[in-house]
This record gives sequence, structure tokens and C-alpha cells, in this order.
Amino acid sequence: MAAACKRNNMTMQYCMALPRHYLQGGARYSNLTTIRVSGDRFGKGRWKEFLYASQMAHALGIWPWCDVFMSSETPNILLATLSAGMVGIGDAMGTESLRNIFMSVRADGVIVKPDVPVVPTDRTYIDDLQGRGIRTASAFTDHGKSLKIIYLFAYADSPAHPPLAIDRSQLGGGGKVYVYDFFTGKGEEAGNDQTLRILGAGEEWSYHIVAPVLKSGIAFIGDAGKFVTCGKERIAELLETANGIRGTVLIAGGEGEITLRGYSPGDISVKADGARVVDKTYDTSTRLFSFGLEAKEDHRRRTSGGESVAKIRFAITLR
Repeated sequence: MAAACKRNNMTMQYCMALPRHYLQGGARYSNLTTIRVSGDRFGKGRWKEFLYASQMAHALGIWPWCDVFMSSETPNILLATLSAGMVGIGDAMGTESLRNIFMSVRADGVIVKPDVPVVPTDRTYIDDLQGRGIRTASAFTDHGKSLKIIYLFAYADSPAHPPLAIDRSQLGGGGKVYVYDFFTGKGEEAGNDQTLRILGAGEEWSYHIVAPVLKSGIAFIGDAGKFVTCGKERIAELLETANGIRGTVLIAGGEGEITLRGYSPGDISVKADGARVVDKTYDTSTRLFSFGLEAKEDHRRRTSGGESVAKIRFAITLR
């Protein structure tokens, strides 16, 4: 679908859907799966239209995606992953950031994505009307029964802005949560009546994982090596137990050890079926734990595509 624009007295064609295209696609075409929701060359100047148009696409049952960017541009590949649609990079061959690419996908190329596209929070609509130039957007993975993990992105038009905090209630649900800064590795616990500090003065953007604190006091953050830490392509299942949590993790062939992370009031014990538990740590000052899982070869199964994927069951309990 093409629309026209004029620049320097020249008419240029670019592939950009208009509102009527969204409505036509969502209402008439049952086999339409994705739609590009922002203009050419994805970057910060496109983030606003990307987030708002993703809201419309999602409402019509269409997965959004963005135009290309360089894989070394961390916030761009992060937002593309949070779109829950396709992720396309534009690097010249040999210049790719493998680290960032594998924060988005498993070793077998499967994108680890949220259940729904990242879209503006309710507060953002109000902030934009008031011209504040600071926006928040969220997506989530819902593992059921109070195990919804939220992925929270925030950014400012200009670095000249005050710190940003939002009320816990604005993210829906209830109960305590642990708010983990994905890139600094720091976090804090917050209750129903508290605010979440998500963008420091002068910061251009930030990314947080918001995980529910369970009855045991444990909050499961997920895979430390993936932007979408609890995406079902990695964490296939999560269940709360009397004194902890158990789940199922998918490890693709060639991935080796993966690291899972969480928050706990005390040290933990970890058991895994079909994997070795390695490098378990617990920091008494931050209350953060982490451990590695390394799938045993005899526990891998062959998929129809010929790739090997290990389905590992694990349990975390307070010691």
C-alpha cells in the first residue's frame, strides 16, 4: 500500500499505510497478518507514530512492524522486538551486532516476543496533550494467575526533562511488583500506593521489567539474555507454588547455557529436569538471584524443521 508525499517539488512514493488501509485490512482481509506502522528508516523520530499506530493495528487484529534500522541501535531493535511482529535489520553484511540480534532471537532464529504489541500507556495520551514530551509504552507476557510480566519502555523528546515516575496503578492489576532496570541491573519493590521511577533526569530512554512479587516473596524476571525476558518462545510456562515458582524453558540447539534471573527475600534452591544448574548466585544487598541452565544432550528433541529444542522444567524455592 503506497501513499504519496511532496518534497522539493517532487512526488515521492513510500510504503506507508493510512488509516483507511488499516480499517480495510482488519475488516476485509482474514489472511492479513502484519502492517508497517511507521515511515522509512526507523529511529527516534519515528517512535511516536510507531507506538500510536501500533495501538490501531492491534485493535484491528493486525501485528505491527517497523522499517529497517541498524542492529547496533539498541533502542530500535528493542522496540522492534516489543512490536511482537517482524524484526528487520539493515546492516551491511559483516557489520551486524550479534549481541543485540541474539537479545531478540533464539539461536534458531525464533523471535522471543511479548503476547501483545508495545503501545502507549493511558498516561502518555494525557502527557502528549499537555505537551510534556515524555512517553511511556508497555507490552506484556501473561502466564496466568497473577503472573503477568510487563515490559515498560519510556523516552523523552529532549534530554532536558525532570525525572519521570508513574503510579503503580497505571499498569493494571494489584499487589507488589519488582521493577527491574534491564540495562543497569538494578531494581526496587513497589506496592499498590507507590510510584515507579522509570526515567532519570537527562536520560533519553529506559527499559524496565515489571514482575509480580508472589506470596513467597519471589519475583521472576526471566532470561537475562533476552529483551523480552519471559516471552513464551523462551519461558513456555510459569506457575506459582506454595514456596516459589516452577516453569518450563525452551533452549534451542547451539545456545549452550542460558541465565535466568529473579528477586527473592532470601537465597534460593533450584532444581531442573534435563539440564545442569550452574553458576547460581544470590546477592544479599540487592536480593537478586541468577542461575544458568545447560541442557543435557539426551533431553533435546527433534522438531519437524530438523532443529533441536530442549524443553526444560525447573523449580525455584526459598531455602
